[in-house]
Amino acid sequence: MMADLPPDALEPEAVLDARQTAIYDLSQTPDLLQQLVLDVPEARFDDAMPGAWSARLVLAHLLAVEWQTFRLRLERTLSEDQPVVTPFDARAWAARQQQLPLERVAKVVTDFSVQRAASVRMLENVSPDDWARTMLHSEHGPFTLDELLQLWVRHDQQHLDQLTALLDRPDA
Repeated sequence: MMADLPPDALEPEAVLDARQTAIYDLSQTPDLLQQLVLDVPEARFDDAMPGAWSARLVLAHLLAVEWQTFRLRLERTLSEDQPVVTPFDARAWAARQQQLPLERVAKVVTDFSVQRAASVRMLENVSPDDWARTMLHSEHGPFTLDELLQLWVRHDQQHLDQLTALLDRPDA
């Protein structure tokens, strides 16, 4: 009888595998960041082309959006019915960061690792039914937790690629 099956038994295996893979990928980002920054002189993190973000700013951005955007959206979507979420204003955030004292890279990466571990624990505990819960983005309309998860992974990859390009430049 179908009613006797747990809800996740009704999920297609490919969907479950994609979620598990995405959560695993997110769990690996702190280690990848550690490898990227290993043995890079602290001053190197401030090199940037005019108008572009430095590696230090990219790392600070990853930390900020981890808990201010992605995990907050996850928490709100799990606890509220269709919460309205607003865009993360990266330009305004970056302008504010220029006014703050520089954080050592090791501290930023450590703080990110702690925040990411909390996010991964939350993601691992999302029930199968809750993945379909939606939030309403003020610019892009409704999207589900499944879609948020995929965006989160793409965001990580984009910035890992950006950091690799910044820190592996031959002219450094």
